[in-house]
Order: sequence, then C-alpha cells, then structure tokens
Amino acid sequence: MLLTYYGMSPERSTLIFLSSVPCYILFAPLAFRLLERQLIRRRTLIFSAMSFHGVLCIFATGNLQIINDSQKMWQVIVCMALGGGSLAIMHTTVFPEIVDQAEIALQGKKFDREKLNVYLCSLFVFLSSVSQMTGPFLANALAEAYGYAIAYVICGCLCLSFVATWALVCGT
Repeated sequence: MLLTYYGMSPERSTLIFLSSVPCYILFAPLAFRLLERQLIRRRTLIFSAMSFHGVLCIFATGNLQIINDSQKMWQVIVCMALGGGSLAIMHTTVFPEIVDQAEIALQGKKFDREKLNVYLCSLFVFLSSVSQMTGPFLANALAEAYGYAIAYVICGCLCLSFVATWALVCGT
C-alpha cells in the first residue's frame, strides 16, 4: 500500500507499520487498569475498541479517493499507531470475557475448571490463527480487485457491521 500511494520502499514502510508497537505496549496495561478499577465494563471496552478499529481501517490508507485526492502520510502513521492500541485492548479483554461467558453458561453444572480453560484457550488460539491466515488473504484479494483504499473501507465497514451485530445480539 505504501509503495503504491507514497512510493515508499518496503524497508521504510516497515518503520511506519512499527508505529503500532508503542501504542500496543502502552494501551494493554491501560486497559487492565481501567478494568481493575472498574471504571468501565469489559464488554463496553471491547465494543469501543472494535468500533474504533473499524473506523481506523477506513482511514488507514491516508488516501481516501472518495473524499479527496490528497495523500496524507500522517494519517497512515496515526491510524497504524492507534490500531495497535485498539488491538492491545482487544487482546487483553476478549479472552477473559470468553472464559466468563462459558462459566456463566455452565453455572450450576459440575465441570472441571482447568479443563474448560484449556479448551477455551485452545479455541481462542485456533480462531486467532485462522483469522491471521485468512485476514491477509482476503485483504489481498480485495486490494487486487478494488484497490487499497476501497479494500480498507470494505474491511472497516465489515468490522463495524460485526460490532453492530454483536451489540444487537449480545448487548454491550
């Protein structure tokens, strides 16, 4: 994407993508602190982070031809950095939410807690791996078919539609 829009070499574009690392490192403990002090509910934090990530996907190319023709490198850097932060929030909150929901579903039934946690951890790792394999494949297919800017908008809208569906079905 950065080569296409900004003529940037892969070596330099890697530095742009690394801008998400400091935010990831800063946001993970921040999410934990917010939850520990009960300043925000876990589901609300997950919902907010996923919504924010969907919006960031829409603006991540810095080249939204739908709005204007100018290219904005600062927008790419900010979106990558904040995207790392929203991923950190999701990574620190989603698995505990899955475990809590499974325990609520099994409430009143006799079950081995350690075995349940192993199964849920395996499921979580499996789903994460599948998403990390299929995500780049689908993103590349969309980018080839429609171009990077449209592909990022489609991915952001898909993320936001998932968030809306989740909020309607499960609540926030």
